[in-house]
Amino acid sequence: MRVCLLQKTNEQRGFTLISGVLALLLLSCTFYMVTPLLKHLSEHSERVREDPFAASQFFHFLQEELYHAERIEAHDSKLLIYPFSELPILYEQYFHIIRRKVNNSGHEVMMMDVQSVNFVKTPSCLQITIDLKSGDKVERCLSVPLQTDKQ
Repeated sequence: MRVCLLQKTNEQRGFTLISGVLALLLLSCTFYMVTPLLKHLSEHSERVREDPFAASQFFHFLQEELYHAERIEAHDSKLLIYPFSELPILYEQYFHIIRRKVNNSGHEVMMMDVQSVNFVKTPSCLQITIDLKSGDKVERCLSVPLQTDKQ
């Protein structure tokens, strides 16, 4: 009794020419659809960076937090807000962004493409000066509630 170890079978496995062509067709269709999508996303990201309303949005958000502040401390490029019965909020420049941190943790991007930022607390307002990488300068004086004068 002799057993043949190398038996040939008709059930050969592998890729056929048709499966290769179908794979290439599917891949080319995917690239065809993804390319315009990637272009659109990159254009959208550029529009977001150059958004002229980014500063207005930042100032509006900051003014809302100032209304609920018990105390404010301004030190050059850092602003510390102590809201009533809440955790302290820190605004600071971090590389080329202004970020917001609550209780010294987290990292929320508030504004991008910032060259420098300066916070100065006066008796009547909080003076904010932002120099953008584009060369523009944005200045705003936000009103400070009377309770914030306690230091």
